Amino acid sequence: MRVMFVSHVSNKYGAGRSLLGYIDGLLQKGVHCYVIMPREGLMAKELENREVEYSVIPLKNWVFTSSSLWKRGLRSGFNLLISLAIAVKARAWRADVLYTNSSTTPVGALAALLLRKPHVWHIREFGREDYALSFDLGERVSMKLIERLSFRVIVISEALKEKYIQHISPDKIQRIYNPVEEQNPATGPGHVGQSTSEALKIPSLTIVGLLHPGKGQLDAVLAVGDLIRQGVYVRLRIVGDGDPEYLKQLGQAVVQNGIEEYVEFMGYMDDPIPIMKSADIILVCSRAEAFGRVTVEGMLCGKPIIGARSGATPELVKDGSNGLLYEPGSHQDLAEKIKYLIDHHKDAKQMGANGFEWASKEFTIEKCASQVFDVLQKAMKAKCRRGKKEEQLRK
Repeated sequence: MRVMFVSHVSNKYGAGRSLLGYIDGLLQKGVHCYVIMPREGLMAKELENREVEYSVIPLKNWVFTSSSLWKRGLRSGFNLLISLAIAVKARAWRADVLYTNSSTTPVGALAALLLRKPHVWHIREFGREDYALSFDLGERVSMKLIERLSFRVIVISEALKEKYIQHISPDKIQRIYNPVEEQNPATGPGHVGQSTSEALKIPSLTIVGLLHPGKGQLDAVLAVGDLIRQGVYVRLRIVGDGDPEYLKQLGQAVVQNGIEEYVEFMGYMDDPIPIMKSADIILVCSRAEAFGRVTVEGMLCGKPIIGARSGATPELVKDGSNGLLYEPGSHQDLAEKIKYLIDHHKDAKQMGANGFEWASKEFTIEKCASQVFDVLQKAMKAKCRRGKKEEQLRK
């Protein structure tokens, strides 16, 4: 089987890292994998290490946050041309199935249509709810195209499935979680509840992700301000980069609350796991998290999670079992949850252990890639049945 993946990113953020996990699992099953990406980036080196062939083709999204009508039309025309280039590449690679790794670009689906190949669409985002995105062609038309141009639509959480099943028939949509495996198993469960901050007696909090209002880092900053004013001393490390204006807003909130010495901006880190392992508590403050890779990574580090009660986070964080949930936007509630874990060390340690045990079984590459492999096999069989039927009709 030959599968061509169309990636909307070239970096190693969540979508890119999840794609690499699927590729690792599929390679073990003998699948020949090929990747289209919009530019050179960190993912290219990872693919080279795996001896996976890739090609750079400048994709355009079919979503926008703010865009004029003529720009949307220009993008649509560009996407039609790019789909031709992708179809040529797919034919050269003799791809059996085309696989789009995001809802934000249609070019893989259009190329599959041109080649009459089966197409799988992997949706990883809410769109409007998490990134304030709208489709160039409008939601109704775009959803109809996603359904009609796909053999199967994969979503990464039950929360996403609940949204998209309103537009996509139940027999076409399937939930498959992202693979997230511990990067250094030797230091996993043995470090549950431990951190470098224990020697300092100051609890350490870490939040990892793109700097964007929807990711809720402001909740974490304001919660730290609340705790410091109560005489509860904590340190917060914010890992990630992104929106410059939002970074400025976060910096202003730090200064206004007088907590400069308690909040550290770490910037983007290719591997945030060591920072997460050294924390006492992992915060996930996203308003509409479509899955929550960082949530699972935090569990695999043996840490209790405090997550926002929204999006897919409640699917992963079982309140009181492997972490706690707070009301998104309420920094007071978040501060209370942080203080609870600080005051109840044994509970926090048990939550970390529970999360590690569950996540280490639920999100393995073998389990998640096997589910994708099953979808690909069914797509191939459907293609064969269609081919035989067409041959019979010609006779």
